Amino acid sequence: MSLLQEYGANDDSSVGDKMAILKSYDKQVKFMVKHVRALAGDMVNNERTISYWVRWFVTEVERPANPTEDIRKRTEIAHVLDAGGLGRA
Repeated sequence: MSLLQEYGANDDSSVGDKMAILKSYDKQVKFMVKHVRALAGDMVNNERTISYWVRWFVTEVERPANPTEDIRKRTEIAHVLDAGGLGRA
């Protein structure tokens, strides 16, 4: 399922309605969390490192052309966010 489908957009939806969904940070994050939980299952409840989850997300969800570089960049960002308290519940 796509982000647009998840929030009820279809071929008949206006460009404005679709863009509102695509620009919504909250909808993007909720969609990604749901997708990760569906893929990872019970693994989400286990204690894992930031590096583990970044590597897992990049290779299993994003699947970019250059995963090594993307993992490095996202790990740096994740550690900065965690140091600032944003990675904690």
